[in-house]
Amino acid sequence: MALRVWDEYKSEQLLAKELPVVNSFSYSLIGFKKAAYIWNKPIFVKIISNKAVHKFKAGALFYISSKRAFITQKSLILRRAKVLKAKKIIVQEKVYGKEFIVGIKDDAKFGKLIMFGIGGRLAEQLKDVSFRLLPITKKDFFSMLNDLKNQAMLSNLNRDKLWHFLKKLSTFASKNKDIAFIDLNPVIIDSDTKEPIIVDARIYKN
Repeated sequence: MALRVWDEYKSEQLLAKELPVVNSFSYSLIGFKKAAYIWNKPIFVKIISNKAVHKFKAGALFYISSKRAFITQKSLILRRAKVLKAKKIIVQEKVYGKEFIVGIKDDAKFGKLIMFGIGGRLAEQLKDVSFRLLPITKKDFFSMLNDLKNQAMLSNLNRDKLWHFLKKLSTFASKNKDIAFIDLNPVIIDSDTKEPIIVDARIYKN
């Protein structure tokens, strides 16, 4: 049976009920055309489309640093959205910090697994990740961190906050038994608060 794929915004709204998710707003193409720049910090604009699974490669991700840049790039974003047959356009606050990848996989043989590793654009290239069976213990969590080759990325992290985040995700996955996969890349550890924040999410349901 084919999996049902939830788009990024819908996935984030479900996760936001129990986990920290970046502030974002969803627009139709018409709504985005009328949208004003109301943020006091840089933003990302993301085009949500079946043709843009990898947004950076598909030209569906835009960094906007100011009101002037927003006005200048709006027409370009709308043209690209039409080419990609976009479902919606997401405007999202920029979060500063280290990027990680976190995932849940429902394995037919072993059951639900949790993944943690180095994320962002280089996640596929580095493949520096670790897996454990759910539910995980705090001992499992520290063991996962020790498995990673890039230990420098783990410096200055608040490991207690990261542990609580993974524990909440584990509970969320256990309660939602129809979820086959959760792909969170990146989860950013906020430079100021040290809190893990979901920035990009996709949920696959049975």
